Amino acid sequence: MKYKLINRTKISSKIIHKLIQFVCPKGVDRFVISIMRDRDGSALEGETLLKLKTIKIYIRDRNKYPRLSNNKNTKKAGYNPIFFIRNNREAVLSLLAHELRHLWQEYVSKRIFWNGKLCKYVCWDKKTYTTIYKMEKDACEYTRKMLFTYRKLKYK
Repeated sequence: MKYKLINRTKISSKIIHKLIQFVCPKGVDRFVISIMRDRDGSALEGETLLKLKTIKIYIRDRNKYPRLSNNKNTKKAGYNPIFFIRNNREAVLSLLAHELRHLWQEYVSKRIFWNGKLCKYVCWDKKTYTTIYKMEKDACEYTRKMLFTYRKLKYK
């Protein structure tokens, strides 16, 4: 698996590389991940630019944990299941898993995720966003699976 990591946080790049290798779905290759400090935003946010195969993750150095993976008004837009995140490492793992799953949906999977029900929701920044329910639900289910697998391995 080839990728480029740009890390602008206090989290060790070595740890982030291990998290990427742990959560990256089979077949996803040749992508760029930028992890940056977020000073003003929601504290946890990710986006995937599919055409560029680029993932951007924003995270604050200090977050309050435990916290929900998504707020409850996003559940109707497909961001479900909602689960608790315990620390910054789990936050990065969750965002990586979710965004890498979107790359898998676009470039590897034979299923079509782009023809589902469109949903609108209002985010923390008071802007309205549109998502595809089936795509977000699949990414959230994959994220939860990866996070719980990580916890089992970590605490054995």
